[in-house]
Amino acid sequence: ENDHMTNMAAFDQVVRHWPEPEAGKEPKAYSNQFYVREILEYLQRGHSLLHPQCRCIHGFEVTRCTELGISMPRQRGHIDDKSSIRDGICKLDRKREARTVAELEQEIAVGDLFFIETKAEKLIQSLVNNAKIVTTQTPQGELTFAFRATFESVTSKQELLQLINRSPLGLKEPTEKDTYNGVKKDLKELEDEGEIFVVPFDERESEEKELKNLVLFPRHKRCEFPLDEDVKALWRDNGPRGTRVSVTEQEREMEKVVLIPT
Repeated sequence: ENDHMTNMAAFDQVVRHWPEPEAGKEPKAYSNQFYVREILEYLQRGHSLLHPQCRCIHGFEVTRCTELGISMPRQRGHIDDKSSIRDGICKLDRKREARTVAELEQEIAVGDLFFIETKAEKLIQSLVNNAKIVTTQTPQGELTFAFRATFESVTSKQELLQLINRSPLGLKEPTEKDTYNGVKKDLKELEDEGEIFVVPFDERESEEKELKNLVLFPRHKRCEFPLDEDVKALWRDNGPRGTRVSVTEQEREMEKVVLIPT
């Protein structure tokens, strides 16, 4: 984006021109795993961090930002820096796609993936061996790489609902790494539509403004039946959420009046 703002060309085809190192200093070297993490973030994000309109937050240090030609996020000390557009409000397409070797080379700005080697393993081999990356080969023999989510088959709102419906004991709220980009929005819609139940994993969290641990349950409306008013009253009289009498305490009280808990 810095190159875009200054109208300066940054690439020669797919290989980026690295900035000249400071006098007497060697360019900083990175391990294969460093580059693999960058590529994983790229494949999960769905678009390039180097796109002139990308406003995504990243965790790179200043040196790496300089190499890539991008700015530091505003949240990391640049809140008043008008030259930084990275405020986290990115509107670029986040649909995940398989990427070619050339696209990965351009994203991490290192040149040839087949040439880079650390600890006796080439970077291309580190990508192929990574469990979170799906590697395929086109009929033309070209390698492509895609992000592997925990639930690979869940890529839409309907498939998400089907996954929850197959989880009668509850499903921990999935993240984008578990499924697909935009899953949080779809979960909110399913809850608003009354298709699922969303329950805090710990009732103590229910008083917090932002719930961090949620469990999703299928609703199965066809199994619902009306509840008598006296049962509802009994539930209400048992105290507000977080102060209700536990099963153990109930049994203890029943034993005091010579009742046998069942």
